[in-house]
Amino acid sequence: MKIVNIKELDQVLSTVHVDEAHDPLHDVEVSLANHKVVVVPCMLAVADRPQVPQEIALVIPRDLCRKGQPTRHGLMHAAAEAVRRHLAHRKHPWLEVRARVNGVLTPLMRVHTA
Repeated sequence: MKIVNIKELDQVLSTVHVDEAHDPLHDVEVSLANHKVVVVPCMLAVADRPQVPQEIALVIPRDLCRKGQPTRHGLMHAAAEAVRRHLAHRKHPWLEVRARVNGVLTPLMRVHTA
C-alpha cells in the first residue's frame, strides 16, 4: 500500500512515464475491458466511516495495462484520480482505496489530507 499526503497525490497524477519493465503483474479483478480501457471495481474507505466503504470504479487506459491487467502505475494513477474527485466534494482526514488483488481485498493507496 502506498501512503501519501495530499501534496504527493499531485505528483502521482503528474507522472507520465514510469519504467515498469520489472513491474510484477497481479491478478486484479476486472469488471469490464475493451480496446481502450480496463475497469477495476474498488472500495473507497474514509476516516469518518472506515467500516462502510463506498463502491467506486477505477478506469485505466490500455496504455497503462499489460496482458489485460493494469500495471502498478496504472492502478496508482487511477486511485489518485478517484481520491482527487472525491476530495473535490468532501473533506476527510484520510481516504483509502482498496481493490481485489489475487482474490483478496487489498489496500492500494491511503491519502492523508491533514
